[in-house]
Amino acid sequence: MDEDAFTCAVCSNPYTSCPYDLRLREPRVLRCGHTFCAHCIRELQRRAENGRIECPNRCEETTPVDPGESGVKNYTLLKAVADKEQDDQHRVTVLRKCASGACSLSLLEVAMVVEMGHLDQEIDAEAGLSSMRRQLHTLMTSLIAGSMLTRLQGLLICRWIPTHRPLRLLSRVTRDGPSHADLLRCVGNAKPLVFVVKRDIYMFGVFASAAIRPPDNPAAVNEYGCAMWEFSLAGHFDTPTLMDDIDPEFGRLEVAGGQNAPMLRVDGLTFGVDGQDVSSCNHSCGRIVGYDMPDGYRGKADGDNNALLAGSDQLESPHGEFFTADDLEVLTVG
Repeated sequence: MDEDAFTCAVCSNPYTSCPYDLRLREPRVLRCGHTFCAHCIRELQRRAENGRIECPNRCEETTPVDPGESGVKNYTLLKAVADKEQDDQHRVTVLRKCASGACSLSLLEVAMVVEMGHLDQEIDAEAGLSSMRRQLHTLMTSLIAGSMLTRLQGLLICRWIPTHRPLRLLSRVTRDGPSHADLLRCVGNAKPLVFVVKRDIYMFGVFASAAIRPPDNPAAVNEYGCAMWEFSLAGHFDTPTLMDDIDPEFGRLEVAGGQNAPMLRVDGLTFGVDGQDVSSCNHSCGRIVGYDMPDGYRGKADGDNNALLAGSDQLESPHGEFFTADDLEVLTVG
């Protein structure tokens, strides 16, 4: 099945197979035969006129609104999505072994990593299994060109997006400068975007499906929604970990103009708290350990069990933890 079939054509989010997923990403089909996620079909129902849903693909056939349901489940696609999720989970497990247990990779797992990382030209397939394992470990622990991320970390992020295209560095504070203008200049209109923050042993960030769109009025703030999810790469879990993603209805991207206090907020992460240096950050600490934080968290937390991703000793204010990043970079795919 084509990779695009696993993504909703309206919101560009991947389908999920879980019926209890609050993000409503199950594939649902309209009468015309076109499939979209339950969230988007619910939105189509909300905007429907005369009790009929018009297909986003501009079909002539309409679908009656059913207030109790968000469309009929596409069971064929649902089964394919479940199989893909299981395969993806296995692939992520294999990728993680490249850093900590490459010596235990089977020949089939080696071939899987070579295929995922497009490493055909970098691995000597005639060298034997032990040599190929060592080669993979070296490659996966090497850095992406110009970035502080390893190739393994980049591949894991690409699996989470998901995309088969590699990550490409757009902006890095220690290379391109720390100002708001430096970041906007380097990032431009690129999307999707991966923001990565490093402070001490901690490395974490957020993905946003939209581009940075500064307001037309330099004294204003442009706020808009997009698909987002947070992740940890180091310091919080034993392995890089995807934290629950954020419903596009609630994920917010805010871009302030440069006239007063230029600032960029990507959901819970704010860059440019002091108005100029994007390394001055705030994290809203909205995740509670043992509740909406994945199992295995070993990073810092405050007395109320709010996760302190930047490693602060405690919250400095009710608005979260303020910190200065050692480095900050923005990447895109392709």
